[in-house]
Amino acid sequence: MPLAKTLVRNVASNWAGYAVQVAVGFLLTPFVIHSLGETQYGIWTLVIGLTGYYGLLDLGIGSGITQYLTRYLAANDTDSLNRSASTGFVALSCAGLLVFTGSLLIAFSAPWLFQIRVVSAAEVTWILAITGTSVAIQFAFLTYSAVFTAVQRFDLSNVIGISTRLLSAASTIICLNAGYGLVGLSLVVAGTNLTDYVIRWRVAIRLLPGMRISPKLANRESLREVIQFGVWNFVSAGSARLISYSDALVIAAFMPVAAVAPFAIASNVRAYFDEIFVRVGFVFFPAVTELDAQGDQSGLRKLYLASSKFMFLGSILFGSIGLLLARDFFRLWVGNAYAEPAGYPSVASIFYILLVGSMVAVAQRIGYQVLLGVRRVKLLALLFAAEAVSNLLLSLALVRSYGLLGVATGTLIPAILFQGLLQPVCVCKLLQISLGSYCREVLLRPAMVLVVLVLLLILVGPFELSGGWGSLGFGILVLFPVTACLVLLLGFTKAERHSLVACR
Repeated sequence: MPLAKTLVRNVASNWAGYAVQVAVGFLLTPFVIHSLGETQYGIWTLVIGLTGYYGLLDLGIGSGITQYLTRYLAANDTDSLNRSASTGFVALSCAGLLVFTGSLLIAFSAPWLFQIRVVSAAEVTWILAITGTSVAIQFAFLTYSAVFTAVQRFDLSNVIGISTRLLSAASTIICLNAGYGLVGLSLVVAGTNLTDYVIRWRVAIRLLPGMRISPKLANRESLREVIQFGVWNFVSAGSARLISYSDALVIAAFMPVAAVAPFAIASNVRAYFDEIFVRVGFVFFPAVTELDAQGDQSGLRKLYLASSKFMFLGSILFGSIGLLLARDFFRLWVGNAYAEPAGYPSVASIFYILLVGSMVAVAQRIGYQVLLGVRRVKLLALLFAAEAVSNLLLSLALVRSYGLLGVATGTLIPAILFQGLLQPVCVCKLLQISLGSYCREVLLRPAMVLVVLVLLLILVGPFELSGGWGSLGFGILVLFPVTACLVLLLGFTKAERHSLVACR
């Protein structure tokens, strides 16, 4: 029960942080666009996209530090914890120095690297230098950020993140209203990021007072174990990125560039759905690592089976509402011309296929965290790499005959095969769970919920709204309680419902 309460608290705080992030982005983006203008906003987007790749230069060391801080804390091995923390700090600081040097080189080369007007060249140089320096400093603080995961205090991490994000939004409005432009905006972002890092540093010291970071404690053995974990995790992240971005490249290569737009709209909304469950998965990583470090195989099996069932039911709850309301949402959000483009399938049709794949994939996020937590990162990386290659090949095979729907299907089939089938088989074998037990404890009740939902849809007919946003909101208010009740009554046993109430 204490672990369940911790998980519920952390999941709720992650969702709160995500909700604030989405709301701030939704409300602030139009203001930034109108304040900067099309050209300067394009430059800002270019800079943010470019500096976003700097994060890849940690080569997975950050994730490796998080793994071993959590593991050694669970084992009460303070000496090993301090060696890993110190090694990570030194390695990430070196990576930060590399980022700083590279960002300065790119900043001063920007006028020749990118097609920008001469009057904007100095601005681009300054904002690239400022944002690059901010990212470089962040690397040195990543070890302290890992402490929040190691001690399972996602709630504190999210309080800091929400506070600094709101501070950044308010400062952005003040800065742009005062006419400080891109340089001022980059200083605001860098300043609030630095504030975030410093607060996390101070709080982390209080959360883990026994942690001591010193370059003298860094050693090759700790670096080797961190890199062995981190590199394979890096491969997994790279494969996931390939899965996300290869579809647009395939479409652009075999179809008119205009065909990318409807697919991108559907894919971006699908990504918001994924993120809801990705943030849930983060919470389980330290719990799995702690159980594995303590040798509690029985606890791991119980956590995996119970949590996977919850994730399946959650994907059905949110996914079914998305499937029912997608057509009306896209029509209201981007307008009929974009929602149902001439010569191409509707955005909703593409979204239906992508969402089914996501529903299968997000339901397996606990298995993903189990493989990470027990350090089977090579297996995880191979599964993701195989899915990425299959996705690319299948999309190439289907795009000529079936267009955008073929590319979406090329994403769906590998997701079902590798994440829906092969991954749970591997996890069950690892945890010594029979496939019969997995089907009975994880899949049976979610399957019952799906059957009832499909029968209700057949009886009631297509769910269509004719009004505006108010009508869509009313549809959500009707559908969500009905679907939630079905999930609670059919998806959970009586004992599980009592446990949910006890975890409030």
